[in-house]
Amino acid sequence: MTLRAGQRQRGRGYASRRSRATILSHLGILLLLTLSACDPEARLHGRLTGSDGQPLPVGEIRIECPQLCLYAPVHGDRGDFDDSKIGDGCPLSCRLHATSIGHRDFVASASAYCVKREGALCSEFQANIKLEPSQ
Repeated sequence: MTLRAGQRQRGRGYASRRSRATILSHLGILLLLTLSACDPEARLHGRLTGSDGQPLPVGEIRIECPQLCLYAPVHGDRGDFDDSKIGDGCPLSCRLHATSIGHRDFVASASAYCVKREGALCSEFQANIKLEPSQ
């Protein structure tokens, strides 16, 4: 290998350091992609009906702690709700709050509807709720 004036020969260490840096940056990117794909998810699902058992097509169900932790609007004629969020679950001390026009609100401890508990958090709630008509 011939060098021109002012050029220095790069030692074997340069290529080795560059390779290690490339490998480490690729590993870092792979780790970030893996972690973001494994984010925990919290889910709220079930059915909202009137006291007569008929589905309520309009309503909403919330898990409140007192701030909103999970929210699921009722959709469809069957009174179904199913929604989720990326992130940790909700504390077991939260409350479940269901509402629908023309019916009394339903409020209960969310822990009674927890079907997937992870320590002090719940990552999945399932509730089949019957609302009484408002007077």
